[in-house]
Amino acid sequence: MELFLFPSLLASSTSVSTFRTEITLRELELGHGKRDYFPAMKKALLGEPEYNVRARKSNIPKCPTVRDQIECLIDQATDDNILGRCWQGLATWM
Repeated sequence: MELFLFPSLLASSTSVSTFRTEITLRELELGHGKRDYFPAMKKALLGEPEYNVRARKSNIPKCPTVRDQIECLIDQATDDNILGRCWQGLATWM
């Protein structure tokens, strides 16, 4: 599975108040939206409210503070459900 970043989405959503989960979901939908596995990927990305900060804050259209944005980014970046589905060649340290 390959994921590509679409510059048009990133350029139009660079405001710190935009949820990065929302941006990632739109990018994912562009490349994989018609695939059978997309609903499972979407569910993993959005998270579960009892476990994930981003799922609890997703009912707010924008992050009210930079702190909220950071919490959501860290939650998404450290979620075992997402990390377990990542491409095996992903080199996050580079």
